[in-house]
Amino acid sequence: EHSTVQDSHLCVYSSETKAQPNRLLCYMVTTYNMFSVTTANRSPATKLVRRYVTTTKWDLVVLDEVHHSAADTYKPLIETLVHNSKRILGFTGTLCRGEPAGTSTSGLSREEIQAQKFDFIGQVLYSRTCTELENEGLIAKVRRMEISTRLTPDFEVAHQEVQGSCKKYVESLHPRKLNAVWMLVRMHSAIGEIGMIFVNHLLHAKIVQRMLGDRCETLSGGNAHGSEGVHTAEANADIVNRFNRGEIDVIVSTPVGGEGLDVHNARFRYVIVVDAHGGQAPASQKLGRLSRTPRLPVQPGESRDDQRRRRLATQKEGAYYEVVTPDTEEVNAANARHEQFRHDGYDYCSLEYAELVTQAT
Repeated sequence: EHSTVQDSHLCVYSSETKAQPNRLLCYMVTTYNMFSVTTANRSPATKLVRRYVTTTKWDLVVLDEVHHSAADTYKPLIETLVHNSKRILGFTGTLCRGEPAGTSTSGLSREEIQAQKFDFIGQVLYSRTCTELENEGLIAKVRRMEISTRLTPDFEVAHQEVQGSCKKYVESLHPRKLNAVWMLVRMHSAIGEIGMIFVNHLLHAKIVQRMLGDRCETLSGGNAHGSEGVHTAEANADIVNRFNRGEIDVIVSTPVGGEGLDVHNARFRYVIVVDAHGGQAPASQKLGRLSRTPRLPVQPGESRDDQRRRRLATQKEGAYYEVVTPDTEEVNAANARHEQFRHDGYDYCSLEYAELVTQAT
């Protein structure tokens, strides 16, 4: 859309669109999943295109969200592309992956550890912290808050009795946590702001959506909705577009919406994390949904300092909340996320549930 590439040279290859590559002059756009898995249920046509992808001598390979490339599932494909390409570039807002259990990193800095993970692609050419970008007015000014919501007595007994996934459901769906989410949404709605709520499971999404009412929609993947209907990429994109147009006040998102969403409504000012047991990169990606701020092109005769001052004057401000249940596994997950956020330059403040109730009333 924003280039001079001809349609005959462009090959979009995904589960929905399967164009054939131009073997003389090809610009291919695809996903990591499309060719990383070599399962028998792939169609013969897709297997042929995969062979083309993995044997072509590419002039340039661009890896968006490059932090995924070090995953065991994707790394063999990426190593093949690195070997076959003249140039390779990776982009991400979160160059990090969690450490496997038992991994020794003694004596290495965080930057050295992450460099080792991605050195099969190449060296890091450019890196900035979120704080540096905030200070330039290039991303929104986001402040973090952790809200502590203790289990009610009945749920505390239930938490002691159950095991497995039920234990996580009890610690993440108890009345105080849901009340905290409701109060945060209502406080922001009162000043005309809209937001996103992140959950790990569809059960949480359904409960939160039912609690918040008609102007709330859920993003989920594949057949997650079961008999209630399939959420395709197109259906999710429609929800995001309605949010950007102001027709929806809250998006409740399962992990499918953790990255890559084009959310640009200027009233989008808060993110609430109800439960999150993912790694460091998903945590930063969730906060990153909130980071877009108005883009101001340089004006004729304007100095860089003047442009920076103009950016800062119109910089969006946002709030990122994590609602955590003390004395549960949620605390360990939250502490792991704090490490990544500290590296990004984000501090945080803590608030007890009772204090939130006082502020809300």
